[in-house]
Amino acid sequence: MKTILITIMAISSGLMAAFAQKNPPPPSSEVSVHSDETKTSSNYSYSESSDGDDGGSSNISVSTSSTDDSYMFRARHDGNKDAKIKALLLKEMGRNNLEVKNGKHTWVTNSGGEEVYEIKFSKGRLRIDLDKTIASAELEKKIVRLGKSARTIISGVSDEKRKVVTLQREAERMQRAADRMRREAVRLQEDQQRNQDRIKLEADRLKRQADRLEDNVRRSGGTSTVIQNLLDDHRTRYDGVNRGTAWVLPGLLPALTNAFIKDKLIDTGNEINVLKETNAMYVNGKQIGSSSMGTYKSIFRTYNVNGNFNFNKSNNHIVFIENAVAIEPIIRALEAEGFISSINKKLKLEINGDSVIRNGEELSVNAVNLINELLLRNNVVAAPGKVLEIRSNNNYQLGYNLDKKTFLGTWVMND
Repeated sequence: MKTILITIMAISSGLMAAFAQKNPPPPSSEVSVHSDETKTSSNYSYSESSDGDDGGSSNISVSTSSTDDSYMFRARHDGNKDAKIKALLLKEMGRNNLEVKNGKHTWVTNSGGEEVYEIKFSKGRLRIDLDKTIASAELEKKIVRLGKSARTIISGVSDEKRKVVTLQREAERMQRAADRMRREAVRLQEDQQRNQDRIKLEADRLKRQADRLEDNVRRSGGTSTVIQNLLDDHRTRYDGVNRGTAWVLPGLLPALTNAFIKDKLIDTGNEINVLKETNAMYVNGKQIGSSSMGTYKSIFRTYNVNGNFNFNKSNNHIVFIENAVAIEPIIRALEAEGFISSINKKLKLEINGDSVIRNGEELSVNAVNLINELLLRNNVVAAPGKVLEIRSNNNYQLGYNLDKKTFLGTWVMND
């Protein structure tokens, strides 16, 4: 028997906005970013075209090229950033070597008859050229730093944020590809196609790539659209009330929140994003120091929470996703306890924490208590909106279904 185990983890964030209210559709915008880098050269281009609320339009174009011999910067925009650009240039380059004519500012420096650098600034335009072969190392650093600062002003995106956004987009692209492969594997299992194994292995490979990218995004403070949408979904609403159902979250969450505030990792408990790994933990993009880890390990022991997970809270909505859960032992334990009649029959178990709904039927408080304890023994924390499903023979899922095409959690298929 071969088992394919795909854990589809969410991307957590320390910069998550509140999702309880719907915002009006933003103005239309098209953005293009391209970056190439080798050992001897680097090239970057950014372009944005958007329609404003007032019916006007805005166009931005920024490009840089850097080799061993030269540095070049070109930018065009609608001119609304001219004041900030001019202030930056005057601050960094001063008025020495400056010529102003017909509203155009030009800085030029020569050495031995050779032009070292030239900076031209006019309404909505900025051009920088530097000859690295005759420029000092200090001047080179200054000009390159100037170009980066100008790029941030014009595009409105810092280098750090730009890297996070690029990682996030690539991770989400991998996520969508893995979801498509998962659906294709299910279809091929039902049709008993000969290339089912190849498709499943490819889905697994894509998911591993996506997970590696998502790990970097989560540590950098990125967030996925899927998680944002889940936190805006009514199914993930959390009231924090313990109704005597052996639900661990109403105790665990306040304990963690108080510790996070004490360690100055968060200001309030409204927005919390936790990534717990085997040897590290990140809260809202900040890594917890080794001196504080003992406190959190003690909290997890108190509430019998083990394993690695990704946890997101926005106001009164929660998403809690475990990493690499062994689903089949949970299914067999539910069968042994009489909560399901057969591991081979289709099942939808909504494990909300304060309630459990089996194929549309709400179970008793006593049953909820037993199921929550059973889940916790198998390193699963019940949470609003989380679902355990038997989709077909030897095909299990544990996590969140955002829609018919998007699933977040752990999926297991056995041949």
